[in-house]
Formats: sequence, C-alpha cells, structure tokens
Amino acid sequence: PIMGNFWRGNSWGSQALYQWSKGEYNGATNREDDLSRIGRYVSRRADDIVGARPLEIATNGRVSAAENNGKITDRTDTDSFSFSIGRTGGRVDLVVARTEYLGGAMFDAAATLRDGSGRVVMQSSPTVERRAFIRTDLAAGEYTLEVRGGAEGTPSYGFSAYGSLGNYGISGTVTNAGPAETPVPGADYLTLKDENGRTFSGERFGFLSDGYSTYPAQTDVAVTFEGYNCELQWTSFDVEDAEGCQYDYVSIAASGSGLQKYCGSELPPKTTFSGVQTVTVALHSDETVQRSGFELSFRCDAPPPPTPVPATATPPTPVPPTPSPPGVIVALNVKDDN
Repeated sequence: PIMGNFWRGNSWGSQALYQWSKGEYNGATNREDDLSRIGRYVSRRADDIVGARPLEIATNGRVSAAENNGKITDRTDTDSFSFSIGRTGGRVDLVVARTEYLGGAMFDAAATLRDGSGRVVMQSSPTVERRAFIRTDLAAGEYTLEVRGGAEGTPSYGFSAYGSLGNYGISGTVTNAGPAETPVPGADYLTLKDENGRTFSGERFGFLSDGYSTYPAQTDVAVTFEGYNCELQWTSFDVEDAEGCQYDYVSIAASGSGLQKYCGSELPPKTTFSGVQTVTVALHSDETVQRSGFELSFRCDAPPPPTPVPATATPPTPVPPTPSPPGVIVALNVKDDN
C-alpha cells in the first residue's frame, strides 16, 4: 500500500506494484478505504474513452503506444479499441503496458479481445507480469480490444482490481487490417457454426491456443458444416502424438467417406470433398499431455444453381358454347359482294 509506506526507487524492478488499498490483503491492520478518503477532497478524472475508439494502425501494420493509449480511473472503467481484419484473415500481436513505471506503478493490465458478436476470442492477465498480451490469428471480421485494471491471485493473497489504476499504451502489429469484405460467391463460400454457437467465417478456423497455454484437457469440441466441392488445408498442427492416435486426436468425418484421425506435429495431407458433403472436424483430448492445437484453412465453391424443371404444358380447358335463349333463331348469313 502507498499510504504510510516509503518509495523504494528502482530496487523492486519493472514488475513492482504500488497501489492504494482498503486492507483486502492478508494481515492488514488498517482497512481504511484510501480511494474513498481521497475522493472527499479530490475528484476523479473524467473517463477519457467513452464508447469504442478506433485502433490507430499504420499502413505497415504497426501499432504505436504514442497513438493508442488511455487511462483507467477506477475498477469499473473499461476502455475499448475497435479494428477489423480483411477477408483473407490476419493476425494480432499486441502488448498493453503501463506507461508510468519508474520504481513501480499502480496499473496492472488486463486485456480481452472480442469478435463482432461480442464473443471472447482471448483474454490476458499474466501472473507476476504487469503487461497483457493479445497474440492470435484471426478470421475476417470486426474486433474490439478491451483494456481494464487487472488483479492477481485473491485479494487476501494477491490484489484485486481496486488499485489497478493509471496510464497505459498499446503497441505491436496487426496483420491485414482492413474492412472485412463480403465474400464473393464461388470463393471461400462458407460460414461455420460449432455446437456452442460460435461462428467461423472467412478462410480459417481451428482450436489453436494463444501461444501461452494449450488446448483444454478432457475436451470434445466439433464443427459440423455442409459445403460444396470443399478443400481443407492444414496451416498449423500440434496434438499429442501416440500410436493409433489413442489419446488426443483431430478427426474428420464426411458423409461420403469414413473417419480420419490425426495426431503428432506433422501437418496432415490436404483433404478435398466433391459435391455436397456434410463434414465434421473434431478435437478430442484426454486428461494428460495437451499441446497447442490446430488450424485449418478452407475453401468451398458456391453451390450450382438448381436445375430448372421444365413446365408441363397444360391443354386449354374447352369452353362449352353458350346455349341460345329459348325462342331465338341464330342465323348465319353469307354475303356475296359480287
């Protein structure tokens, strides 16, 4: 805690943390709410980012903290930065770091990446690390990076987000940033939804870890889709290896072919399906040994238009002659002009 403490300069290194406190930690003898007391005399700064701010990305994909920064003013404050990835997919390598750190600072970063539907793509708030890292491949679409104050452990043996306040900057790269164009029929013609309702559209999908973790233990996840003349190409593959793939594996099952299982670290061969096929791609893992997962790129043709059915000619319905009223003589007169 800051109150009643002294500044140790740089002796605690770059991960040092000095925060206002309200006595949440184990062994605290003073449970005074520091921020509440300070607020009696000094007002908090206004929120500097209301709504979503566009992430400033240079033409070469670089993201600079000088142009992308903000301030977290209380534990409920979340800053949002929006960007998009072009139709062929891309990648983000971003770091959220505090910009006040000489001898330690208050802010511990936490970051969340969401897709256009609000689904969490990944989160980062590493332990014994004041920065947050968002590093992952992305399909085409709209995305939002959220920044907030982080926490570590429990309030009793760690710290809450109560005192994670201060300035931060965002730096790194975004590959293939740009509008998520509408797919042209006949190219990348597919939208996938898994059993949990997650949507994969564009050219890539998979169960690839964020580079700091592995796929979950004892999991079974699958994506099932129907496509026409589809081609599946593996772009990354790292699944526990075993004879017969008896522990962890990725499987592909199609309506026109049997089940295929893959494991290990070698890329499986390209898979093609002719005509309309229902395909299921699944990841299975047991309770031990998890790796980083896999990623596929895919392309399907637009289904051909339905063959028109020739119309059957319907003979005209004969119209019966209208009978003459009783007592009326109908005469046909033939006139010769000569």
